[in-house]
Amino acid sequence: MPDRLPPIPQAEEPRASLRHNSASDELIVSVARDLWRLRMSIEKAADQGEIVPKGVTAAVERLMEDLEVAGVDLVDPRGQLHAEGALYEIALVEQGGDGTLLVSETVSPGVRRNGVLLARPTVILSHKERI
Repeated sequence: MPDRLPPIPQAEEPRASLRHNSASDELIVSVARDLWRLRMSIEKAADQGEIVPKGVTAAVERLMEDLEVAGVDLVDPRGQLHAEGALYEIALVEQGGDGTLLVSETVSPGVRRNGVLLARPTVILSHKERI
């Protein structure tokens, strides 16, 4: 009987996994944004006194934590003053007023993975005096 077992052959890492994988990035963006929307809906329902099943809330929070552990975070610029050249898409600039513009609503959050922006947030801007 041999003293040692022969080494287990290791499969070579496919080269494609070493490159930027846009399909996985798109999946990350989609899942992260949908979870954000679910969390916003849960918060809105709770604010309106609706009963939200604890299991649903717990599942959403657990999945959000899993994304964070995987290096994924959401960018929600709501409440920030608008700056030219900011890294977000503008869905709408509400008319009326002439005050400073600020991000009044986030339509869709931005998504970063390991500090790299995968998708820009989409926002609505309002004049500060209207808020």
